[in-house]
Amino acid sequence: MFENVVIYGPRDDVHAFLGEYDILLMCSRSEAFGRVTVEAFLSNVNVIGASSGGTSEIMLDMKHGMTYEHGNHAQLASKILFLC
Repeated sequence: MFENVVIYGPRDDVHAFLGEYDILLMCSRSEAFGRVTVEAFLSNVNVIGASSGGTSEIMLDMKHGMTYEHGNHAQLASKILFLC
């Protein structure tokens, strides 16, 4: 059922494989700075992030990703399908 989902856990070598991603989901409710979002942008990975915290401020131009209303699973699924 989840053959396309891999959960690695904590890593120190994120940039070694981040560029292989098609989409990075940043679903945090209160990511203060948005470091994960910035790391994805630096690796040219599209981001779908919750419209809260630092991620929503970083993604104002929408050039590298999209935001969704945190907790709105249908909207998140719609954005994923759009980028696929």
